[in-house]
Amino acid sequence: MKIVLASNNRGKLAELQAMFAPLGVELVRQADLGVGEAEEPHRTFVENALAKARFASSHTGLPALADDAGLCVDAFGGLPGVDTAYYATQFGYEKGDDNNVRALLEQMQAAAIGEDADRINAAVETLAKGTEAFAAARMNKGIRQALAGRNIEQL
Repeated sequence: MKIVLASNNRGKLAELQAMFAPLGVELVRQADLGVGEAEEPHRTFVENALAKARFASSHTGLPALADDAGLCVDAFGGLPGVDTAYYATQFGYEKGDDNNVRALLEQMQAAAIGEDADRINAAVETLAKGTEAFAAARMNKGIRQALAGRNIEQL
């Protein structure tokens, strides 16, 4: 079975392919099928995930898997929320995960926000032959005030 991943993120594709391969599922990035990025005009993760899945499925005729996720910092009124991917751009940085981390840490330090003031929200959407299913999750987890981990070399 072939499923289109409604994302052009190669890292996400590699992680999900590893999970789906034992099930006999071939996951293909939408860009590899000539499909561009879907608009994400909605104010919830679930609605944006659904929009991405519908877009990829309608352009390929394949079942689709999509997700939308982001950080919601309670002390910032839930921001950046669904705008997490573009968070850094409002502070003069280019769009990108590394810059988002940098901007968020700078803003948290400037506002003297503690490490327990945030949550991560995510939604996953699947669309197959007109049947839609989704899962949403919320994880309360603090953000460290200092960089740590294996992907910080560029920061």
